[in-house]
Amino acid sequence: MRSRKFAMFLGALLCSLPLFAGPKPGKWEGTIQMEMPGMGKMPPMTVSHCVTAEDAAHPEKNIPRGQNDAACKLEDVKMDGSTVSWNVNCPAQGRRPATTGHGQITYGSESYDGWMKMKMQDQEMTISYKGKRVGDCSK
Repeated sequence: MRSRKFAMFLGALLCSLPLFAGPKPGKWEGTIQMEMPGMGKMPPMTVSHCVTAEDAAHPEKNIPRGQNDAACKLEDVKMDGSTVSWNVNCPAQGRRPATTGHGQITYGSESYDGWMKMKMQDQEMTISYKGKRVGDCSK
């Protein structure tokens, strides 16, 4: 039962994620896929987002963040070449226990690829990210 609640929590979190991008501003389209032991891979979600020049210039803005994770803290954000890595800690809220994770994204001017591993109590989930730049943003 905890596995299902964990998957539902992270699914809701990921559905609200704005898409991160590489260093080139424009419209990006990406696929997010979650996998959890005992539950297998969940259907991938495709999202698109317009990335501004300001977003592209700051590594911390290239990390996937959900609208529902305001209490979560990004820590140890590092940029090594074209790879951004981070740790995340989300305190317990209501019935949701504390969640921790770490991830990394490697991007180029036209694509990105990455992952994040999350843990809540004894449950773990891996989230995969893949995407590409699909053009300029519409005004």
